Amino acid sequence: MKYVVFADYDGTLTNDDNIVTKRTINAIKELIKNNCYVVVCSSRPRYSVNRIKDNISSSGYIISSNGAEIYDTDNEKVIFKKVIEKDICLDICNRAVECDSRIVLVADNDEYVTEVSHSEHQIIMDDYKEIIKLNDIKQIFITNNSFAEISELKKHVLQLDNVKIINESLSLKNNVDDNSSYWFSVANKDISKGTSLKFLANYLKIPNEHVYAIGNDYNDVEMLSNAGISICFDNCPDDIKQMVDRITCNNNEDGAAKAFEQILSEIEKWKR
Repeated sequence: MKYVVFADYDGTLTNDDNIVTKRTINAIKELIKNNCYVVVCSSRPRYSVNRIKDNISSSGYIISSNGAEIYDTDNEKVIFKKVIEKDICLDICNRAVECDSRIVLVADNDEYVTEVSHSEHQIIMDDYKEIIKLNDIKQIFITNNSFAEISELKKHVLQLDNVKIINESLSLKNNVDDNSSYWFSVANKDISKGTSLKFLANYLKIPNEHVYAIGNDYNDVEMLSNAGISICFDNCPDDIKQMVDRITCNNNEDGAAKAFEQILSEIEKWKR
């Protein structure tokens, strides 16, 4: 019998120093040895999640862009993808340019940016309209130093059909102008980590009672609610703790490793 664990990365597999501990990595390896997939689910782009997968020795399936894509790294194949309609991409980007925002377009295994590349996978684009025409866009990041400008852009995006804001800076979420850099990201309205969890579990023919999910924040809620067994940390918001099946200790106390070790003991018990 097969099993699968879907795990958020930032703040779940990592501690507050952005480190995945040796204990967590060893637990992941032991789960995989015992016929259990460990799938990293992140709002990060594919290339970043793929790098994480290699660093922590998790399974070959990865979920990126908050569920917009499932990628089989072993066979270099996309098995699920939901993109933003091209006319909506153009509308959002046109308005972002009007208010001098930085744009990041997530497409395939690269990101196209209007300014400042931070990675070999970030390509400076001369013409975002051409990039949108030639590529499927899974996610759009918008950054601006003006709270007023980006708030107006966010308000416009919220009125659009077929897209949703999947993540944003805390100050923007709380509507607080704190003189920081403000950002939000947009994706197809039908995507979530939960949707991808259901698709991949079905693809792998794994029954829901053998599907685990562990997360720490609100963008993990649909993933947690669609798993057979859901797990969060004792320092998560109270409303998330109330909806899950299990609560482990926090991410700075090897909470993920301890949750994985419990899952491993259950798998070994079921095998007897």
